[in-house]
Amino acid sequence: MGRYIGIREHGELIAMAGERMAIDAHIEISAVCVDERCRGRGLAGRLMNILRREIGLRGATPFLHVFSHNESAIGLYERLGFELRHAFALTQISHAAPGNKC
Repeated sequence: MGRYIGIREHGELIAMAGERMAIDAHIEISAVCVDERCRGRGLAGRLMNILRREIGLRGATPFLHVFSHNESAIGLYERLGFELRHAFALTQISHAAPGNKC
C-alpha cells in the first residue's frame, strides 16, 4: 500500500484515490472513488493527476485496472491518457451454501 489522498468538503470525504501495488518500476493507482452526489466536477481526474505526477517524479510508471463494464471510469482513464494494454478474465470462487452437495 502506498500513499492515499482525498478531497473533503465541509469535513466530509467526497473523493479519494491512492497507490496500492508496486511491481518493478510500475505503481498501481487504485481506489479511485467519488461520492455519487459529487460526480461530474473533475475530482477523480484531479486526484489521479496528482498521483500520476508524483509517481512519475519517482521514476515509475502509473498503471491501473478496471472492470470492462465500468464505462464511466474507462472514459476518464482514456481522457487522462491511459491505454488498454491487456484484457483478462476474472473468476470469483466462493464457498457453496451449507447443505449444497455440489
